[in-house]
Amino acid sequence: MAIIFLSNILINAVGIKNLSFELTISTNSDDLYNWNAHLFKIGRDKKVIFVNKKSLYSFHTATLQKKDLLNLKDLFFNGLCEQINSDFILSDMDKKEILSNYSSILLRTTDNDKRIIGTMNDYIYHAKSMYSIDYFYYSKSENFKSSLINGMPVGALKFHTPKEVQTEIFNTLGFECKPKFQRKVDQTEYDLINQNKK
Repeated sequence: MAIIFLSNILINAVGIKNLSFELTISTNSDDLYNWNAHLFKIGRDKKVIFVNKKSLYSFHTATLQKKDLLNLKDLFFNGLCEQINSDFILSDMDKKEILSNYSSILLRTTDNDKRIIGTMNDYIYHAKSMYSIDYFYYSKSENFKSSLINGMPVGALKFHTPKEVQTEIFNTLGFECKPKFQRKVDQTEYDLINQNKK
């Protein structure tokens, strides 16, 4: 079972009457399958970012219309499938077993997790910067951009990357997993992406 905590901005955009919040007390104490979700804009384009609480692994969607937001569970599941395919080498059997943990998804209101909120804001800055650097980044897919973000060292992970941590989690669970792209973003690239944060 997975739990997705929705930001107030995302809830307001979808419309609370269009959401069904399960109030079960069941939780995943290790946060392995728990995520936070938030709506952000790049210009006039609306996108949703999802961040895993344990590994800080993330992905964000392509530009969305209001109707696309009405089924957040499918939006999340399909996006996660695409990002895993983009980032990791896994057998079809292992991939199927990993994704089976998301056969049941609960939606919750925000938990105001400051660690996640801070990290998520950094990721959004990176995503926005990629659209403003040059056409090379702008023309790439959301999976490509999310892969670059997942390859950046994160202070909250003791400067490991989310992709490294997620790979280790998969392997600890008994899956044979390797990252498709093992390089980290180099310092020049990292500085360029961060210019817009100043």
